[in-house]
Amino acid sequence: PVCRREGVDEITIAAPWAWDGEPLPQIMPTPFFATWRTLSEQLGNRRFAGTLNLGEGLQCWILAGRSGEDAALVAWNESATSDRAAIDMLLARGTVQTCDIFGNREEIPRHNGRHRIPLDSEPLFIEGVDPKIAQFRSSFRVEPAFIASETRMHEHTLVLTNPWDRSISGTLRLREPERWQVTPRSHSFTIRPDESIELPINIVLERNAEAGPRRLDAAVELNIDGSLQFDMDAEVTVGLEQVSFSASTTVAPNHRTGELDLVVIAFVTNESDAPVSLDAFLIGPGVPQMRRPIPILEPGRSTTRTFRIEGGAGQLADREVRVGIAETDGPARLNLRLTVPPQPDSE
Repeated sequence: PVCRREGVDEITIAAPWAWDGEPLPQIMPTPFFATWRTLSEQLGNRRFAGTLNLGEGLQCWILAGRSGEDAALVAWNESATSDRAAIDMLLARGTVQTCDIFGNREEIPRHNGRHRIPLDSEPLFIEGVDPKIAQFRSSFRVEPAFIASETRMHEHTLVLTNPWDRSISGTLRLREPERWQVTPRSHSFTIRPDESIELPINIVLERNAEAGPRRLDAAVELNIDGSLQFDMDAEVTVGLEQVSFSASTTVAPNHRTGELDLVVIAFVTNESDAPVSLDAFLIGPGVPQMRRPIPILEPGRSTTRTFRIEGGAGQLADREVRVGIAETDGPARLNLRLTVPPQPDSE
């Protein structure tokens, strides 16, 4: 697939054959033969036509037939956890078919308007998909995709592209992430063939909004050869351009109490060309809010702040704490949620 994506038309491989030995040696296929045969069948007359965002840890490429038909997807799991490692969306109006790298095929019917296909580390080809639906879904994005973690109104646009050869119309309804306010949440649109539109939105983040990669979900009803209803999403990043921030947890024995304390370490770097003044803070269930000031952090410098909660390793096991930084005299604020690891079973 990588060669096809990079535009390579032909590749040469070592012949997947072996001798089976004496007394009557015969040429026999190796286990790689089935894999190369499947890849040849799946990629031989198709080209890379884009990517479909399935979420963190999952990869999905759109493959178009040379005549614009015979489209397929190839998808695999790079690092997603088992409960998220699946395609769960509308891929076509009817049944699609999967094909693994050994040529094994399975029919996947549409159920409740969606196709659900588990993914693992091996590439899985999905045939019978509607490439226009995949291309329309992959065109959905937020511009700019970076949202400053500041409590104010942010102006952004939603971008949609019509891959069909005729005009389409429909409605798009946004689902706000937790601690976001998005207006307007509903849009009606009409898009001419092969054109794009921009739909303006305003985003306000609450003070406790979480930083890092986030997804803006939308439900779409599309009028094209009847009505199609499906979900799609766009990835954005919430953060601060002038400050980078991360945090980690560990445990430490408390010799006075005999318990394990929870230790949270915040790492802060000033990426700007001016000094910044910040407060680091930690909030957890049943724990008084803790603050550690960072009076002046010079450009290009890094620092850490440590929070220690007595008995917190047991008290907060499997629970979340929120650690963050806030600009001392401004609206900037970053929040991260950390899940405290469970304690090992005592002997």
